[in-house]
Amino acid sequence: MNEPIKNALNEKGYKEFYREVSYKYPEANLILKSMYGRYRIKKTLELLSPYARQNKLLLDAGCGGGIISTSYAMMGGWIVGVDIGSGFIEKSKSKSKKLGLNNKAKFLVGDITNLSFLRDNTFDVVLCSEVLEHLLKPYKALREFKRVLKTGGILILTTPNPLKMSKDIRRTLRCAVSILLKRVVIDKLDIIETSPVVESYGVPSTRYKHTEFAPFELERMLPEFKIIKSVTIVYPFVSKITKNESIRSKFYQYIETIPILNMFGMYSLLVAKKI
Repeated sequence: MNEPIKNALNEKGYKEFYREVSYKYPEANLILKSMYGRYRIKKTLELLSPYARQNKLLLDAGCGGGIISTSYAMMGGWIVGVDIGSGFIEKSKSKSKKLGLNNKAKFLVGDITNLSFLRDNTFDVVLCSEVLEHLLKPYKALREFKRVLKTGGILILTTPNPLKMSKDIRRTLRCAVSILLKRVVIDKLDIIETSPVVESYGVPSTRYKHTEFAPFELERMLPEFKIIKSVTIVYPFVSKITKNESIRSKFYQYIETIPILNMFGMYSLLVAKKI
């Protein structure tokens, strides 16, 4: 008999779900095995590298297993990583220790929609990569990022893009409604269930929220920020042109400059300044 589907749509279920995911699901390994994941990380680190070289303090909000956090510290920056999954924090601490980064990197279990344990106007940069879509209340996280950022500080966001070429039209439909209503709509169309891949690692079948945001939606959610960069990245159709990863990267960079094609990337990427 099949186990009942769990619910991560309330605060208690949400915390339990992501705690279990953090111990069982090998997210970092799967990202690094994916060409698309590697490019997203590469692109993010390119944006972060100038701040790391200036020894700027970064908050990695939803740091996962610490792939980006530890890389940032290795480039010279200081890092505080926060994640609600205690398993992810244990992995991040272990990775940091092995790399000798204990003095430059600190990792904490915490809810990024409530960063009350962090002071106002503390961080030079806040990164939230592939996390905002998972939150029950993404606006609360964005308010917290604004609070802990210094004036003139930089916010970098990435999320899946609902306008990417996909067979699942629910997310595209939600995005279309946002366009029509001229506001970001977050509703039941964003509720999905764990995939067979996730469940294969022992994570129970669970309903959870996964709101994909188009770049224009992220812009609308940050009215008190100055938008510096708003694009999509990674285009799967390029894989039909070439299997060479270096050449693919060049294609990606070119497509990012073409507005019509740029709408359909896998990930939305936004860089904004607190004013």
